[in-house]
Amino acid sequence: MRHASPALLARTVTAGLLALSALSAPAAAAQGASAGFETVSEPNPLALAPFSNMVRPLSNGELLTFDGRFVERRDAAGTPLATLLDVGQDVFGSFLLVAPDETFALLAESSLGNIYRIDLIAGTGALQDNVPFAFSAAFEPGGTVAISAATTSFANNDIVRLDISQPNAGFTLLANLPGPSGPLAILGNGDLIYGFPAAFGSTQTGTSDLVRFAASDLGVGLLFLSDSTPYATGFDGAGGLLYDAVSDTLFLAENNFTLGAARVRQVVPPFSGSSPVLYDDPFGRTVSFSGSTSPTAPGALLPYQPAEFSGSLTIGVTDFFSSDERLTLRSARPEAAFATPGAAGASTTDFTVSGAPANGFLVVAFGAGTGGPELPLPIPGFGPALFSGLDLVQVGLLQQLFSLDATGQFSVTVPTVQLPMGVSFQGLVYGGPPLAAVGTTTIAQP
Repeated sequence: MRHASPALLARTVTAGLLALSALSAPAAAAQGASAGFETVSEPNPLALAPFSNMVRPLSNGELLTFDGRFVERRDAAGTPLATLLDVGQDVFGSFLLVAPDETFALLAESSLGNIYRIDLIAGTGALQDNVPFAFSAAFEPGGTVAISAATTSFANNDIVRLDISQPNAGFTLLANLPGPSGPLAILGNGDLIYGFPAAFGSTQTGTSDLVRFAASDLGVGLLFLSDSTPYATGFDGAGGLLYDAVSDTLFLAENNFTLGAARVRQVVPPFSGSSPVLYDDPFGRTVSFSGSTSPTAPGALLPYQPAEFSGSLTIGVTDFFSSDERLTLRSARPEAAFATPGAAGASTTDFTVSGAPANGFLVVAFGAGTGGPELPLPIPGFGPALFSGLDLVQVGLLQQLFSLDATGQFSVTVPTVQLPMGVSFQGLVYGGPPLAAVGTTTIAQP
């Protein structure tokens, strides 16, 4: 063991990264949460399928729900607190859209085509307007709402702009596009992203594309597909889009009934192949977005990151008949731990790392813990932020590169007397392909 300054630590880790850059490790097949992510079950107050897509978490921990007739406010466990709106009869909900400031929400249903405004401050709701067969919506920078809806024909789909400044203000037709209704999202610059769903019954893969309409073109005249530009192509379906403004990140619910595809992807243009899968439902159910929490900079919703910095997505998964769940999808950080006695007897201690990249590598640092929040390591230019709770003024490195097994685990047994008490240990983990530093472990003490 030796001690190193922050600059020496940076040089040592960088040298290790460069030495390993020619190596590669096989990626694990996605099944449920992809490697480096995890799902946590959430209360599902509307237990009957398929209502998980009609539950919206609020920033205070409460839930806003629509069960086909009643809009209710509930506590975090799903217990009703207040009924905000009764639409008068059972209808099929299309979307439940909460305003960014959470002062109101919009409910659309496709049985009658009504859109209701729910005042979340006063606790009341009323009819706002009528848009036939609304499917997806997003707020625009000016306060209007862009809606994907089959207002005139199921052979084509419209994108309309709804004026919500007063009831029954009407909507403006922005675009007419071929095929059934697809999802839309509004980016931070006001550009509109639209997703084409896969053709029903088709067994061909990669037929769904995302296109972009420039904000400056919206509302100037009626737009068509030829007025758009490709954004990301080659997906198996497009069931939902969610944009996180803080991280400037777009997520796609990639659904295809025929192929049994039900995935959550982070959209990274220009192709599906450049857009990583975060979740792949093992039962082929349909995925929808319920809500999200934004990451805390410089954190990001990436594999192997600390969940407290990475943000999260809340998703619904349903088979429309008997299975309906709400899940929080978040980053899963590798765990480091000491256990005494170790595998070799009472005088030994095991040091283990789990939940790391399969067939990756591990560098172990040690030193005094700061006792405060973790900070990003001063190693720029290597992708995700690498957080550490060690005091980097005086930190040491074990002068050995350790291999992770095919399940992303590492274990070593050492005599307990050789371990310095009160010293904290933390691993820097590498995965791929291509091989790169992807995160740090939790901190462990003997």
